[in-house]
Amino acid sequence: MPGGRKTLRICCPYGQLWRTGANAATKLTFSEDVTLNGNKVPAGEYSLFTIPGKDEWTVMINKNAKASANDYKESEDVARFKVKPAKTAAPETFTIDFSDLTANGAKYEHQVGKYESSPENWKPTQTAR
Repeated sequence: MPGGRKTLRICCPYGQLWRTGANAATKLTFSEDVTLNGNKVPAGEYSLFTIPGKDEWTVMINKNAKASANDYKESEDVARFKVKPAKTAAPETFTIDFSDLTANGAKYEHQVGKYESSPENWKPTQTAR
């Protein structure tokens, strides 16, 4: 990492809850029901939390869209799943990205420092109209 900084371990130490974002938890808004790694999530607003680990991260989608690390409640998670981190050649940065968007899904990735993780594709749930 540039200048020898250990940004990843400073901002989000292994085994500790991280309100995945710069100054507040990242807010996710789904205009339709979606399925995230097998977890059905209704349309709505949510906050994104993670628990980093050396070999895997736990990703949590929380129904309290305004939750912070101080008032996070696991009982309010609507989805929780594991992802594997991988080193990247990209410059040190924090990025959340949805790419390869189709009517049936999208690819989710987030990058912290020189590590990125991406679960299986996130797919919309078919809803009656």
